[in-house]
Amino acid sequence: MRLYKLMNCALTHTRKNEQRLAVQDGYTIIEMMVVVLIVGILSGIAITSYRGQLPQSRLREATTSLHSTINLARVMAMSQNATMTVQIAGGTTTISGTSVTVTNPITVTVVRTLGGADSTVGASTLNFHNDVTSLTVAPGFVSGTTRPWVRFISMGFRAGTGNQLITLTNTQGRVHSVIVTPGGKAQWCLKATCP
Repeated sequence: MRLYKLMNCALTHTRKNEQRLAVQDGYTIIEMMVVVLIVGILSGIAITSYRGQLPQSRLREATTSLHSTINLARVMAMSQNATMTVQIAGGTTTISGTSVTVTNPITVTVVRTLGGADSTVGASTLNFHNDVTSLTVAPGFVSGTTRPWVRFISMGFRAGTGNQLITLTNTQGRVHSVIVTPGGKAQWCLKATCP
C-alpha cells in the first residue's frame, strides 16, 4: 500500500510539472531581447555592405548607359546618313595633352549634324549620378579645340585615328572604361583599360 501511495504521489507530481510546463510555453523577455539584438546586428552589417556597393553599382550603370548611347549614335549615323556626335559635358573641364577630363555633374548628349546644322537628338541626354566624379576621354575629339566627344560619320566609322578610351571614376576611386575603335565598335569593361 505504501508503494502504491508513493507511486501515486510521484505520478501526481509529474502531471503537475507537465501542466506547469504547458502553461509556460512561449519566450522569455531575455530570449526576445537576444533575438532582436541579433537581428539588429545583422541589419547593420547588411546596410553597411549595401552602402559600400551603391557607388560601384552606379558607376557600372553609368558605364553601360554611356556604352549604349555610343552604340545608338553609331547606328543613327548610318541609318540617317548624318554625322552623330556624342557630346560629353561636365561641371569643370581639364585638358591634358589630348585627354579631356570633365567632373560632375556629367551629361552626355547625342547631336546630329546634317547639312552643317546641329540638332539634339530626341531623348538622348544622360545625366550621371554624383557618385560618378569624373570622366576622361583620350584622345578628345579635335575640331579646332580638344573636346570630350565621340563622333561618327555617316558610314558608322568613328572620326579620328586609333582607339578612343573613355574612363569613368567614382567616389571610391574605382574606374570603368569604354573603348571605341576607329571602325566604330564600342566595348566596355570593369577596369581602367579594355583589352
